[in-house]
Amino acid sequence: MLHLAAALDLADHPGTGPRTELVRLAEHGRLDFVTLDGPGGRPGPETLDLVSAMAAATRR
Repeated sequence: MLHLAAALDLADHPGTGPRTELVRLAEHGRLDFVTLDGPGGRPGPETLDLVSAMAAATRR
């Protein structure tokens, strides 16, 4: 079985907005999952905060 995914590497973009929009687009395109590039010690939102915001903005 083939699974389609997208890798989101937005470490230079602060906030959850750009990531949330891309996750919504991936959901609309029926992708199976997305992967996130974590903050890697840089200032900004933590990965768990990002995932929580994205989960609230999507249905799956």
